[in-house]
Amino acid sequence: MKIPRQLRGLLGSDRPTDPVPPAPPTPTAPTAPAPTSPPPAPRVDPTVLAILETGAFDQEWYRAQTGLSFPSRQAAVKHYLGQGRARRFSPHPLFEPELTDPQWNKRDKDPLLHFLATGDFRAHPLFQDAELEQHEGEHQGQRWLRWIHSATPDTRVPGQPSTWAQLRSAMLAAAAQWRHDEEAATGSRWVDRMSLLPDPTPAEPEDELDADDLAPEPGDGEPEPDAPDAPDGESGEPDDDSELVVEEPPALVSVVLTATGSLADLRASLDSILAQQYPTLEVVAVLPADPDAAGVDDLLVAGDDRVRVVRSEVPGTAALRALGLEQAAGRYVAFVDAGTRWFPFHLHHLVAALEQNGWELAHGVVKDDAASRYRSFAGGYEHLLHGNAIDLASLLVSRELLARVGGLPGGSADLDYATVLRLAHGAAPHAVRVLSLERPVAADDQTPSVADQRVALEAVLAQSAETVTGRVSLVVPARH
Repeated sequence: MKIPRQLRGLLGSDRPTDPVPPAPPTPTAPTAPAPTSPPPAPRVDPTVLAILETGAFDQEWYRAQTGLSFPSRQAAVKHYLGQGRARRFSPHPLFEPELTDPQWNKRDKDPLLHFLATGDFRAHPLFQDAELEQHEGEHQGQRWLRWIHSATPDTRVPGQPSTWAQLRSAMLAAAAQWRHDEEAATGSRWVDRMSLLPDPTPAEPEDELDADDLAPEPGDGEPEPDAPDAPDGESGEPDDDSELVVEEPPALVSVVLTATGSLADLRASLDSILAQQYPTLEVVAVLPADPDAAGVDDLLVAGDDRVRVVRSEVPGTAALRALGLEQAAGRYVAFVDAGTRWFPFHLHHLVAALEQNGWELAHGVVKDDAASRYRSFAGGYEHLLHGNAIDLASLLVSRELLARVGGLPGGSADLDYATVLRLAHGAAPHAVRVLSLERPVAADDQTPSVADQRVALEAVLAQSAETVTGRVSLVVPARH
């Protein structure tokens, strides 16, 4: 048999041979197992390492804002980058990036690292680095970090009469109090079903107002049977000396409608007001002065004697609302801007809640028309200082409360928020589980801006007591 050339090298010959028995296996000494290399160390985010290396991340401050305990500074920094930064938690009590860039939490670069590298950010209003020794070529971020590393508890904070220990202690307490109040105001969060909203505040009427109350009672709409004849000697009329009881008509509600949008939005809002299932209301529509708008006024009134149009010579929403309030005659007042649409039973249930409980301020549920979710609010003035959670258009207020708090606030960075704060300081706002209105809401609608904090500060200062000589007040921005 001819062996293929390709196999000759494997067999060692080109001729067949007798089979050779295999040699017995040679015993071998047991071999030690190969040494195993240690597992690779987990990779750490370089941004985490960079922040740790600065030595400027205050873990206790971050814990006061979050309410969480972390096993290490590295874990706390990782949480800050992954979650805390999106909620605007700051990494150090003397670094407040939102005062420089309100959208800092949406940037790719970490503001602390950017501040230390470039000095672009301002550290904090309470930290006046102009008092520090100036080193050549050193920007404010480097000066700030130099002070942070060298400060002892007894070191005076630049620009403040307080020591670092005193200021830091006050700021930690303020952050902890904010977190407590924010957690207490859980009712301001969105839920996907109205049944998941918090229970209305105490002193709810015995017959709770809910969707079941909207259904007619059996027999509604059918004629009542004739009253039986009065017994002999009883005509059914009151005796001459008896008191005639006359049922009081429903309280008048004045709706101040400010026209700051298009005519279509104004008409839509007006239609939703006039469609309310409440019998006694008036609409004071306040528009900016326009000598050529007589036809618009007639179009809005449209023969409905419940509607009055008032023209204001002073522009701006604050002036329009103030003029509308002057013209309003109702026991209760609501404020609506053009474009807001109420659900039909909004006034019916809020008036009933105010009347039955003796309340002065109540608000309903807001539905986000971009998603099936609802929001109410179970909290008071102290909680509202951390961000507005009450839509002004969902609120009904007594005329007495408006007079007691001095009417509406003037111009403000957020007029609705300023109005809600003023009213909530005068009387507790009560939640009523009735669907009031529907409007689109941004994803971060509950994140307070610098403007919101300024409004809250203005409200606190307006209600503060007289000045105390020698007392230093520290205003600390709180973070959501």
